[in-house]
Amino acid sequence: MKSKQRRTGNEGIALYIPEDGIQTKRKRYLRDGKVVHRTELMNESEYDLRTRYQWAYRGLVEYDGKAQNLAHLGYVGYTMQTSLLKTLAAKNRTSLVKTLKRLQATTPTPNGPRKSLKLTIQREGKRPLVATFGGLSLKRKDTVMTDQVIRPYTRTRSEIVERLRKDPCEVCGSKEHIQMHHIRKLADLNKQEKREKPLWMKVMISRKRKSIPLCKRCHDDIHHHRPKLKRQGNERAVCSDKLQARFGGGLGEKAERTSLAAYPTMTPSMCPIF
Repeated sequence: MKSKQRRTGNEGIALYIPEDGIQTKRKRYLRDGKVVHRTELMNESEYDLRTRYQWAYRGLVEYDGKAQNLAHLGYVGYTMQTSLLKTLAAKNRTSLVKTLKRLQATTPTPNGPRKSLKLTIQREGKRPLVATFGGLSLKRKDTVMTDQVIRPYTRTRSEIVERLRKDPCEVCGSKEHIQMHHIRKLADLNKQEKREKPLWMKVMISRKRKSIPLCKRCHDDIHHHRPKLKRQGNERAVCSDKLQARFGGGLGEKAERTSLAAYPTMTPSMCPIF
């Protein structure tokens, strides 16, 4: 009985992910051959960390979706997941095993459920925020590739959690009328100056962010270059003390007639000493 003969895939043309390319993608999360945490990301929130890692991993899977050995990216995903867990454990000062037990979940996909890391942030009167790492199918896509017109997209926000959750003001802690203050580039904040940098500037430098949530009053103070007073209390008394320190002793009869007591609506921003 003759055996059926059919063509094989030998010496055929196919799309594969090169092995050195996979190792290059893993090097970012390795040190001396071991997976390590990323210290430069420890100042970010847990939501931002998962989003950053998921975007990077999803980009690799989508870019190489037509490759025959797409499943080899699972090794890259495991490396990124371990680095994420170590970064979260170092941020919260806990162990990797406890972090894994707290975040492990299962995400449904068209090709069956997949293991993932999921974080849920509850919000009052709104849908909860969900950040997931993993949960992507590594089955090769057989869809036909079509040309797509890429439209320009302007990213207006860089801090996701602050925009969605409306966190309190970073300067005074107020939760009313929260706005986002933006700068053009971080290099503008690192300029050498003799005077001490304000609190909002220190927060943006430490977090390496070009936006910060502020209440309307603090936001207006920044744009109008109104510094914060170190002394709190009676505003008229503060201006009066500065006037006496400048002119010496009492205000005198003429100065007393033009003192701040005659202007009950005067604020520190209107005081000529500031």
